[in-house]
Amino acid sequence: MGFLENLIQMKLKTATGKDVMKISRAFELGINEAAAEKIAAYLRKNPVNILNHSDRLKLVKEISRIAGDQPAKKIYRILSELTR
Repeated sequence: MGFLENLIQMKLKTATGKDVMKISRAFELGINEAAAEKIAAYLRKNPVNILNHSDRLKLVKEISRIAGDQPAKKIYRILSELTR
């Protein structure tokens, strides 16, 4: 695992609801505070490697369940662009 991948993993494992809200506002995802807290809790509990396609899909499905389809679709597009 490379340095950047380790850094990303560390940030995901320590994500807070405030972190998720900051990203939601920056990318206009439309995630509310309650959903942001649930997403952050999921990230802290479940190891997610966003560089792995199947892990990304699991994450997006969970976000869809928590926050709805529109934010999940936007996140999927953003992550797909970032991981090319």
